Amino acid sequence: MKHRRINNVTPLVEIEIESGIPLPPVVHPRKLQWTDFFSEMKVGDSFFVDNIATNIMSSHMSRAKKALKRKFTQRTVGKGVRVWRVS
Repeated sequence: MKHRRINNVTPLVEIEIESGIPLPPVVHPRKLQWTDFFSEMKVGDSFFVDNIATNIMSSHMSRAKKALKRKFTQRTVGKGVRVWRVS
């Protein structure tokens, strides 16, 4: 295994070159099976996600609405979002 310097500005930082490490599968963070999750909800069910922006949850909710032909709504609660299935 060979060590090389990243740059001359950051002293003592080295990277080890390795072989035989398998490449993991690609994970798409925006496709975290949200539609499957939304499909399990019954009318009146809700869930809360802490520390998420409303616009991020809106994107997931919009895809689920189209795919499942169901209605959901959301409200900001503190620093998170609560989502309800309404029909």
